[in-house]
Amino acid sequence: MPGTATYAAAPTYAASKYAAAPAYAAAPAYAAAPMTKFAAAAPAYTVAPSYTAPPTTTYAGAPTYAAAPTTTYAAAPAYTAAPSYTAAPTTTYAGAQAYGEVGYEYAHEGYVQQADSGAYYQPQTVVDSGAYYQQQAVVYPQQTRTAMASHTIVSPQQPLTAGTSHTVVSQQHTVLSHTSSTSQPVRPMGVGGDPSHDGKFRDAEFPPTDKSLGQPRPGRSFIGEEARAKTEWIRLPDLMRFNKHLQQGQHAFLWDGPDQPGEKSGIEIRDLIQGQVGDCWLIASINVMGEFPAKVAALFPGRNAYKMEPESSDGRYVVKLYDTGSASWMDIVLDDYVPCIKEENWDDVPFNTNANGQKVYSAEAGAMKKEMKYTPHFSKPGVGCTDLWPMLLEKAFAKFCGSFATIAGGNEPYALMAMSGMPQCYTFVRPDGDANGESAVPNSWGWCGAQFLGKDHTGMNYDHLTGHGNPHNSVVDNNGLFDWLAQFDSKNYAMGCAISKYKQPESTTGFFRKDGLVMGHAYGLIAVKQAQARDGTVFRFVNLRNPHGIGDVNKKDDGFSTEWNDAWCDGAPEWQRYPEVAPQIGYVSENDGNFWMEWSDFTKHYDKVNVIPMVMKPPSAPIEAQAPQPIPISLECMCKMPGNEELRGHLSVAELPYDPFANLPGNILGDDKRTSPTGLRWMASKPGKLQELLDFAKKSGQDWQVDFYMKKIQEAGLQDALGAGGCLL
Repeated sequence: MPGTATYAAAPTYAASKYAAAPAYAAAPAYAAAPMTKFAAAAPAYTVAPSYTAPPTTTYAGAPTYAAAPTTTYAAAPAYTAAPSYTAAPTTTYAGAQAYGEVGYEYAHEGYVQQADSGAYYQPQTVVDSGAYYQQQAVVYPQQTRTAMASHTIVSPQQPLTAGTSHTVVSQQHTVLSHTSSTSQPVRPMGVGGDPSHDGKFRDAEFPPTDKSLGQPRPGRSFIGEEARAKTEWIRLPDLMRFNKHLQQGQHAFLWDGPDQPGEKSGIEIRDLIQGQVGDCWLIASINVMGEFPAKVAALFPGRNAYKMEPESSDGRYVVKLYDTGSASWMDIVLDDYVPCIKEENWDDVPFNTNANGQKVYSAEAGAMKKEMKYTPHFSKPGVGCTDLWPMLLEKAFAKFCGSFATIAGGNEPYALMAMSGMPQCYTFVRPDGDANGESAVPNSWGWCGAQFLGKDHTGMNYDHLTGHGNPHNSVVDNNGLFDWLAQFDSKNYAMGCAISKYKQPESTTGFFRKDGLVMGHAYGLIAVKQAQARDGTVFRFVNLRNPHGIGDVNKKDDGFSTEWNDAWCDGAPEWQRYPEVAPQIGYVSENDGNFWMEWSDFTKHYDKVNVIPMVMKPPSAPIEAQAPQPIPISLECMCKMPGNEELRGHLSVAELPYDPFANLPGNILGDDKRTSPTGLRWMASKPGKLQELLDFAKKSGQDWQVDFYMKKIQEAGLQDALGAGGCLL
C-alpha cells in the first residue's frame, strides 16, 4: 500500500478541455485541373463549396442499378491518353473513412463547456499508373459526403470543360473515371415508410426514424443532412447477412459461446469499432467492460456470458443501464434496427500507402467492379466479428440519453458508471503545464472524483479529493500511480485513460501522431504488469486498447497507425531482445488495436486515468481488507434504495468513497433545499462547499443572509466543515 505523504497544498485543477477541430477551407482549385472526356456527355458537377464552419459528415449514397451496367472499351485503355468509354455513366463514391473523434464534455455546476476535436478523415491521393500524376491531398474535418462537394477532381490529361464529365475522386477512394460497378441486389429488409412491415418488434419510443438520430450540440461530430436523408434502418442480423459476415439464413448471436465447457466467454473486447458519431469515450468504455464478460452479460437480463446466446427471434432486446441520478437500474427496451448508408465496398481493393499514411489506388484497382455494402453510421462490428451485443449496447446508451446525437461527446466515467452500477470513478489527472492546457506537469497526478451532472449530460466534472475524506495522498507521483494502478488491476477494477492535453494541430492529420497515438482520444486500460528480464532488469508495462481497433497501417515508417509503434509495440525488437518478458505479461502480437507500452512512455504521453473502484470479477488473490471509511450522506441514502443492495459491499472495498454529485441530489436525499439539515449535511460532505455558500452570501452584501446561513450551519453542528477544503462525512 503506498505510504501517506503530506503536501503543502493540493493543486487546483481546471476542467479538462479539448481543443475544437480546426476549420478548413474548401478543397483547393487547380488552375489547370485535367479531366477525362467521355464519348457521351455526363452531368456536370459543381465545385466543392466553401464552408464557414466545419461541416458535419454526410454520405453520398451509392447508386443502385436496375441491371449491372456493362463497361465497353473502344480499345484497351492506355493511360498516356484519356480512355474513351461507350455510354459510360460516371460513378461517385461515398466519402472518407471516419477515424475516431473525441467528443468530451466537461462542466461546472450551472455551466457546461463543450469541446470536440471533430471527425478525422484520411484523405487519399489519385495516382495515374501511366503518367504517374499525383494530386496533393487535402484534409477536411467532418467533410460533407456529397456527389461532388466532398470530392477532389483529378484526371491526368484533359482540361476542365463546362458541360463535360469529369473524374470524381472521393477522399477515401482514389480512382480514375470509369463506368459504375455492378450493384449487388438488395432485398427488402424493413426499410422505407414503415420499418415494421416484417412483423417483428419496432420500438415506438425510439423508432427507426430520423427522430432517434437527434440534433448534436454545437461543434460536435455527427452526420450531416444529406446522410440523414439517405439513411436506411437495417436490422442487425440482416446487416450481417447482406455484408456477407453471415450466410443467408444463418442466425446471428448476441455473442459466441465457448467451444468447450470451462473455456473463456465469447464476449471479447475486439467486437466493436468506432463509427461516425463522436463517442470514442463510450466505445472505449464498452471495450473496457468487455474485459469482464459476466458484467456485460448482466446488462442483458436472462443471458449467460458463457453460453452461445442467439439473436432474438422478434428483434426485441432489453438492456439494463444504471442511472446515478435516481440510483436505479433502468430497463432499456430496444429493437435491433441500426441506421446505415449504402456504399461501394472497397474493403478488398488493393492499395499502396504513401509517406503521409494515405491510401493510393491504381487506375486498374479503381476500375474493379465492387459490390455494395451497408455501413452503419455509428459503431460497427470488429473485423471478423458477427456479435450483436456491442452495437445494441451503444444503441441502448443513445436511447438512455435521448438520441444518437446526445452521445456525440462525453467522457468515460459516465459510461462506466452506467454499465457497472457503481456511482464512483477515480480520475487521476496531471495538472496543466501551461495557461492554455496544451501540456501537463510531469510526475504529478491529482486524485480526483468524477461528478455526475445528469442523465442527459454525458460529460462530468472532476473534484479534487482532498480534506478529511481522503486518508491517502491526494497527489501522487509516477511511481505512486503505478503502485495504485497495479493494486486496482489486481482487484479487477475497470480502467481507462486518455490524452487530453495537447497543442492544437495545424491540420486534422496532426491529431494522428507518428508514434501511433491519437491526441484528444480515449483508450481502454486493460492491464498493469511488471516483468523481470534474465539480466535482472525490471520492466513495468500497461496494456491499452484503442477503440479504432485494427489500424490501416501497422508499420512505423508507413504513415498513420492507430496502434503504438514505438518501444515494445507489436513486433518491436525489444520482444526479441527480452523473450522472457512476453510470457510473464501475456504479450501476443496482433493487429487489433491492443498494445503494450512501458510505464515511462505512458506517463510521458497520457495525462488522465479513470478507475471504477469495484471488483468486476473474483481476483486471483484475496482482497486486502480496507480500513473502515466514512460514507457520504448521498451514498448512504443510495445504499438504502431498492436495487442497490450490493452497493454497500462495493463501497466497503473501495479505497476512497466520495460524494459523486456536482449538484444537490434532491431525488436521492428526499430534500432539494440547500439550507435544510439534509442539504447542509450534503454540502458539508463536499470539500469547501459550505464555505462557498457563506462566501457567496458575503459577496452579495446581505449580512442577514450570512447570519441566516451561519445559524443553520451551527444548528446542524457542521461548523468544522467550514474553511477552504473543509469537509465532514
